[in-house]
Amino acid sequence: MILLSVLLNVASAECSATVTLKELSNSLDAMSIGFANRDLPTLEQKIEESQTLLPCLQEQITPELAYRFHMLHGLYYWISQSPSKANQSFSIAKSIDPEKHIEYYLFPEDHSIHEVYANVPEVSFSEIDVPPSANTIFYFDGSQSTKRPTDNPTIFQIQNDQQIVLTQYLSPYTDIPIYTPLIEEAQKQPKDNTSVTQSPTPAEIPTARNSKKYIFLGAAGISLAGSYGTAIPLRNKQEQDLPLWIGNQVFFISFLATSGYSALLFWKDRKSSDATTTTTEGK
Repeated sequence: MILLSVLLNVASAECSATVTLKELSNSLDAMSIGFANRDLPTLEQKIEESQTLLPCLQEQITPELAYRFHMLHGLYYWISQSPSKANQSFSIAKSIDPEKHIEYYLFPEDHSIHEVYANVPEVSFSEIDVPPSANTIFYFDGSQSTKRPTDNPTIFQIQNDQQIVLTQYLSPYTDIPIYTPLIEEAQKQPKDNTSVTQSPTPAEIPTARNSKKYIFLGAAGISLAGSYGTAIPLRNKQEQDLPLWIGNQVFFISFLATSGYSALLFWKDRKSSDATTTTTEGK
């Protein structure tokens, strides 16, 4: 994976004016004339001029212009005795348009350079590490892609919000520059929205005291039922059997005791819960 480096727009700052595709095309035409006339001083001047114009281009370069740019640079490297650089430029030019060849008005058909061009190695491509952005498009040699030539030069462009904001000629193995606002935009992207389960508050967690409260309330209910059930047949004091009457009173007293104790526990629980809630909200 080819990493991206941050560009501080130095190249853009050196541009005094915006370059159009027409101006770049005219510069390439002058390079071709320099080759045809074997005018090396003019050729070198136009090679340098094309390198200066390219970073100021704010239009999407066409594959046809990218082909011409790489082809002419390959020819320049070839006559400059740099066969490795020549082959790299020839390979990328051929990958852009396999049907084209070196023009015969530049070099006659029987010239050995045509065989060199025909046998250049194929271009391999590598996926680049692109920051996420819905409004950004990357172009390599005039074609939208997230893959760059691995061992060859390329014309790299960034389009952001339908405008070309960066154009650069990249030599092989150099890091890809990235337009600074894209980094800022990526940093603004929301992160993973993983839901977090909120822990229950202390008031929601059952305690041992709550359990005791329910036990005593249940006992009180049983006592009440027993007392009431025993009292029904003992309405008439003359009919009362003394042991049964005593049992009835014991049931009744148990009911009062358990009910009172349960009420006390309930009141203490409620007071403790209110105090915990107040402390939590204060934090």
